[in-house]
Amino acid sequence: MIEEIKKYWIYILVSVVVLFVMISSLFIHPVPKSNSPKPPVYSTPVSSPIISTPQNDGVYVTPPDPNEIAKDQAKKVIFNKLPYYGQNFSVSYDFSKAGFTATINPTNHAQGLQELNQFLSSYNLTTADFNNLVIK
Repeated sequence: MIEEIKKYWIYILVSVVVLFVMISSLFIHPVPKSNSPKPPVYSTPVSSPIISTPQNDGVYVTPPDPNEIAKDQAKKVIFNKLPYYGQNFSVSYDFSKAGFTATINPTNHAQGLQELNQFLSSYNLTTADFNNLVIK
């Protein structure tokens, strides 16, 4: 065994030195922490996707859009009232699909769509404001 160590001592020494350099480099060059502001994160399932643009320092910042914020607030109000049942339609939220489902009465389809649009317009929303609305 000692003879093998004498035979391969250079390989063992190089391995130890490389391991030492790798471990010490983690402590000498830590990853710098960023102090730049981060874009707001909306934690509800009804929020619109956040689209950011890069700034000069490479940080992505999203300027708040008052219209989108108002729409998100209205969606939160609707979300808290779900499931909602009208005369010819109903609205619910499917957590497994992360989306809204509007079910229209098939016998009064036109009236159901009209009621759905009136319901959404009472919150200053349209069906186009929902990127995850399925109408059945």
